[in-house]
Amino acid sequence: MINLTLFVQIANFWITYAVMHKFLFKPFVSMIIRKQEARDSILKGLKDKEEILTNLQEDKARHLAEFKVYLKGRYVVTPPHLADVPAEVFYQADVQELEQLTQRATQLIVQKVEHAR
Repeated sequence: MINLTLFVQIANFWITYAVMHKFLFKPFVSMIIRKQEARDSILKGLKDKEEILTNLQEDKARHLAEFKVYLKGRYVVTPPHLADVPAEVFYQADVQELEQLTQRATQLIVQKVEHAR
């Protein structure tokens, strides 16, 4: 024997399901879909930027290689046997030597000026 409460429970289940579906499940699912679309959009943007960066790095490497070829053609490479010879020579002296050199230079200049008269 089927009781009336069984039909009431079935009706109550379907009413509850419809209300929850409309106010809970659909907004929740649409929120998840929006977040997933936003994530996909961000990932696509990052992938595009990564591609641009890769292209710029390749251009930079190509320009650097071209510049190196230009420099090799433009400037002479130092021969290996002269590589350890310094291009500039610096005179290093202590304070006493510098004072002696200054005095000697002053004496020479004074002598030259006296002879010029």
